[in-house]
Amino acid sequence: QETLDHDASDTMHDTLHKSTSNSSNSSHCVVDTAPPADASKSSSDVWVAAKAIVQTGAADVVASFFGALPHTTRKALVDTRDGTKQQTLIHCALEAAINTTTTTNTSISSEEHHCSTAPCRPTADAGAASLVRALVRGGVDCCDACDADGCAPLHIACRMHLHDTAQALVVDGKADVDVQDSMGMTPLMLACARDDARMVEVLLGARASVTVVDKQGYTALHWCCATNALECLHALQV
Repeated sequence: QETLDHDASDTMHDTLHKSTSNSSNSSHCVVDTAPPADASKSSSDVWVAAKAIVQTGAADVVASFFGALPHTTRKALVDTRDGTKQQTLIHCALEAAINTTTTTNTSISSEEHHCSTAPCRPTADAGAASLVRALVRGGVDCCDACDADGCAPLHIACRMHLHDTAQALVVDGKADVDVQDSMGMTPLMLACARDDARMVEVLLGARASVTVVDKQGYTALHWCCATNALECLHALQV
């Protein structure tokens, strides 16, 4: 298993202490900041610590933590998934930003995959975008990985109308703008299905394809017609 050296282990615990002491969002996670019994931590322990830091929603703390980790440890975190949800740290970042700006816990599962989802507050979008950029700068750039529901972070950003986050994923994270979910839907199709013209513009600006078809044989244009998304339809035709 990947291990941290003495300095990285110290950095992890210092950062955890700061994140739980100073972050305004620290109530969203409980972290044991006691020094480890031994001088190193296994990769599974680092994952738990990394996820807890991401869940604080504090981009500066996230950037500090991941910037101090050895390259090989960051690489291990890119390839790690969270239990049954199979979420990456990028997925966790989006969920953390959404949940810290809503009064109720918001699931990012695909139970309402084709249903309209109310836009998140602007603070959620800004928070998620900042976390994505901090993770990418720290070497955690798993922006195309899909979770157990078959959704990449860009799908989630489109479902939740996170425009700045989508921009961060495709520009900073170099996410595949045409990534398909378990139903074959691309982010552009999701944006059209939700009549989100602003998101359509973001995705088209990143050169999203309008000809990809999902498992029903639908293109983004079909989804515009199915949902009467006239502004999106206009954007596709420009």
